[in-house]
Amino acid sequence: GENSSMNQQRINALNNVGFIWDATSIPQSQRSSHSDRAWNKMFLELKKFHKTHGHCQVPSSISLGQWVVRMRFLYRQDPSGKAKLALTQERIDLLNSISFSWSTRSEAIWRTRVEQ
Repeated sequence: GENSSMNQQRINALNNVGFIWDATSIPQSQRSSHSDRAWNKMFLELKKFHKTHGHCQVPSSISLGQWVVRMRFLYRQDPSGKAKLALTQERIDLLNSISFSWSTRSEAIWRTRVEQ
């Protein structure tokens, strides 16, 4: 639109990193592998963050933090890992393997205060 921040330079930058403009153009058989690669990439970023900081409480102001928020949301929808495609039991196990916290710091503090 007229007020859009999408200019030709940004379009070119997205094209250069292989941005897919129309997801329906990806064959169904490749969609899940693309999704798996994207999830694995974020998980590896989280592992690096955990190694550096000793925890998985990523600030939500960065893209990795937004991904962490999404994983917590998906987990709350179905903690068994059975009803979701995006967060399978295998992914839950991988997150647990790096001591992923399924609640935020503020939720943990609140829970502690309630239990006192």
